[in-house]
Amino acid sequence: MSEILENEVTEFIQPYIGKKVQRAKRGHGSAIFLEVDDLTIMIEWSWRVEVKNEIAFGSWSEEDMFEFNLQRLKGLKISDIFSV
Repeated sequence: MSEILENEVTEFIQPYIGKKVQRAKRGHGSAIFLEVDDLTIMIEWSWRVEVKNEIAFGSWSEEDMFEFNLQRLKGLKISDIFSV
């Protein structure tokens, strides 16, 4: 298996920037699945959602608010996706 280069990731992600989240659901543990057009994005560890440069919620959020916040993502536009 070969290494995926940063420019390849950027090229793949670019068409989805500005698209709306059609569905958001929870996986096992803190994993989430976001459906955007024909793509399902799975994020499994140490993630966060930012709103106006503040952390709205993330993988460590309190259990009782997790599902509520996850459903609030539906209909929002993706402004960026990145990994560090």
